Amino acid sequence: DALEPAGAFPIPSAGTALGFLVPAPEGARTLPAAADDELRRLAPEVGSALAIGVGPPIVGARPEIATAIAAAWTASLWAELAAGPLAVVHHDEVAHLDALPAVARGLGPQLAARIAELERLAAHDAEHGSDLFATLDAYLAHCGSVATTAATLFVHRNTLRQRLQRIEGIIGRAPEQTEDWLVAALAARLVRERA
Repeated sequence: DALEPAGAFPIPSAGTALGFLVPAPEGARTLPAAADDELRRLAPEVGSALAIGVGPPIVGARPEIATAIAAAWTASLWAELAAGPLAVVHHDEVAHLDALPAVARGLGPQLAARIAELERLAAHDAEHGSDLFATLDAYLAHCGSVATTAATLFVHRNTLRQRLQRIEGIIGRAPEQTEDWLVAALAARLVRERA
């Protein structure tokens, strides 16, 4: 009903997903205002967040429709990750991330192990009022450069080395003993986001 004034055409969908083709002016990147207002009103009523993916414009060719629907579906999955009652993600905002799920799946076991280590460190910080996680996060983000990390944290190199020794005692390995700096830094970012 919210999309009817905009001339939306429903697409048969499964489960809790709803699909619509919505006429929009060229270059439009937002929902029609009436639809946006109605969906924001509807979200609390439904008791769940609404995740909306916007696909590319369709000029009329049948293959373009299937491609646009697939792109909108992918964008909606990314919108599910956003917080708030209504999240709208445009396909071109996430197109460059197409291969990310496959990469993440491949890194899964290594990433899980690093996350477990870093969660222990975060728990230690919470229990003792320390800030060792931020130190390790900066160290990993700078690929183990003591000089750059110390400068970033505004501490002396020796202070940083002492913190790294404390971190080693907590996580069970020297922070510089990492197989993949990217995985370690990504694990730190994930733990920080969860916190």
